[in-house]
Amino acid sequence: MTKLKHLNHISFKIGLIFFVIMIDLEGFVIYFLHQNIVKERVKDEFNSLLVRSNSHRDVLEQYNDPDSIHRVAVMESKSDLIVIVLNGNKKSIIASRPLDRGMRNIISKPVGKITHKGKISRKALGR
Repeated sequence: MTKLKHLNHISFKIGLIFFVIMIDLEGFVIYFLHQNIVKERVKDEFNSLLVRSNSHRDVLEQYNDPDSIHRVAVMESKSDLIVIVLNGNKKSIIASRPLDRGMRNIISKPVGKITHKGKISRKALGR
């Protein structure tokens, strides 16, 4: 019983309360920092994809021939990205990889008005 006598001291209780409060605060801060970092990384990745796709669009606007279209698809064939060049009727002209059912579903969804700056359609991605 004498070994546990220090648990009744006020300094131990204050220290324990301080410790619990600090751990809770650190967990709270780490959680919100993590959430904000993840959101910013996703936003940066979407912006990077938009810039890259706009670059491909610019090339195809300037050089709209079968060789240029083929080159755009070939450039992305070895990357993690998939490029699909569509005509005005949303029919695939060429793709850097074969299209699966999920890709066809995304292409078939209405995207609304798209400006020349491009658009990330989170609705089409299910978000």
